[in-house]
Amino acid sequence: MTRITIVTKLRFAAVIAPIILLIATLFIAYGFHLFGALPAALHDNQYQASDAANSMEAALYKMDWGRAQPDGAEIVRDQQREFAGAVDTARAHASTQAQLDAIEKIAETANPIFDAMRASSSGGDNFEPQMRDLQGKV
Repeated sequence: MTRITIVTKLRFAAVIAPIILLIATLFIAYGFHLFGALPAALHDNQYQASDAANSMEAALYKMDWGRAQPDGAEIVRDQQREFAGAVDTARAHASTQAQLDAIEKIAETANPIFDAMRASSSGGDNFEPQMRDLQGKV
């Protein structure tokens, strides 16, 4: 009959311990990788959302400026496309429902203003209050 002594148990533990530590090291390394990359991903997401807001604001200023230019209709149309692209980018990088609701409110406010800009002539300052309101929402 074979007896398992304390020395045998210690030898068995000495053989198994490095294998267990190797497996645990893989999980720990994966955890460091995952949580180490998380702040960079969050920063990039925030940067993209902030850049989209800046693009929306710049497009609004260029539309306001472009209305008085000789080829103002083309400038306004291009900036409206730029604004729509920035809204889509902001939607893609929104992280909460409140942010999505604010972006939708901006888009809903912008559509009637853009439609009126396309329908009217290049002159007239009747868009100023609406544009200021839209810039405030952005």
